[in-house]
Amino acid sequence: MQLIRPTLDLLPHYLAAIRGGWPPSLRDGAAEAELAALALDAGAVIRRLNDAGANGGDVRGFTRWLWDGAFCGRIAFRYLPGSAAPPPASSGHIGYGVVPAKQGNGYARSALQQLLEEIAPLGLPHVALTTDPANIASQRVIIANGGVRAGEETHPTGVPLLTWHIALRTSSNG
Repeated sequence: MQLIRPTLDLLPHYLAAIRGGWPPSLRDGAAEAELAALALDAGAVIRRLNDAGANGGDVRGFTRWLWDGAFCGRIAFRYLPGSAAPPPASSGHIGYGVVPAKQGNGYARSALQQLLEEIAPLGLPHVALTTDPANIASQRVIIANGGVRAGEETHPTGVPLLTWHIALRTSSNG
């Protein structure tokens, strides 16, 4: 499994996943909004996925698709240049998800490892991630990539979350 940049050529695979009900986070009309945005200007959506700052604003970042010859999921990274804290209105620097048919194959663990290597040169001391306390699989992925529990918080929706930090390694700090 490899991480790839979202492209228009591979967009049908992503669309099929959304139309199939993935990811669960696209609920309450969010899936329809994503599909409408893609129908309106797929190129703009692909640019936004490849550069969160493409439409202006302070938040930077990007999305990578998990790919093994087919679309397997996505992993997104977002940050504020010059700050170690996650962007406001974000529960962490990184969010990821694997389509149900590909879960249990180590794809999330591999995707997070690959992403950490890609973002290390940015100079952040660590990244923050959050998980639902019941999401043991995601907690294992984070721990396998060096994550340590940093606390608990409550999402604006009232859902409790566990906070995790993963130290980033650069060539200058080993």
